[in-house]
Amino acid sequence: VGFHIVRGVESRRLRQGNIMIFRGPYPDISIPNTSLPALILDRAERFREKTALIDGSTGTRFSFSEFRDAVLKVAAGLARNGFKKGDVLALMCLNCPEYGVMFMASAYLGGINTTLNPTCTEDEIGSQLADSKAAFLFTHPQLINKVPVELRTSQMRCTFVLGSLKGMIPFSDLLKEEPTVERTMINPGKDLIALPYSSGTTGVSKGVMLTHRNLVANLRQLEVAGIFTESDTIIGVLPFFHIYGMVVVLSAALYLGATLVTLPRFDMESFLEAMEKHSITYANLVPPLVLALVRNPSVDAVRLSNLRTIMCGAAPLSMATAQAFAEKIGCRVTQGYGMTEASPVTHVVPISGTSIPLDSVGP
Repeated sequence: VGFHIVRGVESRRLRQGNIMIFRGPYPDISIPNTSLPALILDRAERFREKTALIDGSTGTRFSFSEFRDAVLKVAAGLARNGFKKGDVLALMCLNCPEYGVMFMASAYLGGINTTLNPTCTEDEIGSQLADSKAAFLFTHPQLINKVPVELRTSQMRCTFVLGSLKGMIPFSDLLKEEPTVERTMINPGKDLIALPYSSGTTGVSKGVMLTHRNLVANLRQLEVAGIFTESDTIIGVLPFFHIYGMVVVLSAALYLGATLVTLPRFDMESFLEAMEKHSITYANLVPPLVLALVRNPSVDAVRLSNLRTIMCGAAPLSMATAQAFAEKIGCRVTQGYGMTEASPVTHVVPISGTSIPLDSVGP
């Protein structure tokens, strides 16, 4: 499939009867029996006044404490508008701090988040909304016309917007609620939190049912393998509707205590300005973006002087491109591999100094 796993990694072997068990190079981990919002909000108490989220376009900021309060307020607002455990919230938004607030607030109430690509056609969006049985929607006013009229009138019980639009509830109104809603009882191993849609290898997109435990387990795996830490400032340019952006960027930043700078889309100059202004140290990217940065003459080690590591995934990054970027910027280039069904990371180059080829996705 275009990837090779690093060879020669020492593994522990156990023989049980006729079965040979191979264990990887990472230590065994504990996976807390908790919901994702509980995990994230408990961490927010630890980091409190540290900046959690910055909107790279508007400058809006949330400290971890403010993020926690916003989640509880929005959860209360959702509950007041009839949202309850098992309901599906469709998020059709560009990257922004409010995306993370809405995602966690829905999950706090035991809701299921189905995330939509805003660039999809009306038919594609209508198909996902109908298939997921989403009854609540969070979007931008300028995107509402992508939702088929018949679904808006027959299926959607409530629509929330960033900004204002007649007949719809502004997100800002939700932030006026008192943060007094009770935490919903959630079974982490059975209750769904996310319903992203993936075509897999063939055919139309299908909903991938991910539980709280799926996402919590992957965050713990990433923490032990080592990606970024609370001392990092990372760029959130990969779309949060995709499992890569949802877990490895948004959720991992909130869990690990890093500061996340969000951008609504990739634009070269806006990207470089954000990298400079916010002294970005860690970037999750995809091969086309890495290639664009390698080829663009305005990109140099001065403009990206604080960048120490990039992690590239979603498709193979060639050795030549990885080497060219590493030499041009003077930073570490790593790769990882995952899939939506695995929620998502299965392989990653560890943060340690282990010597692993640039074109490998790691152990």
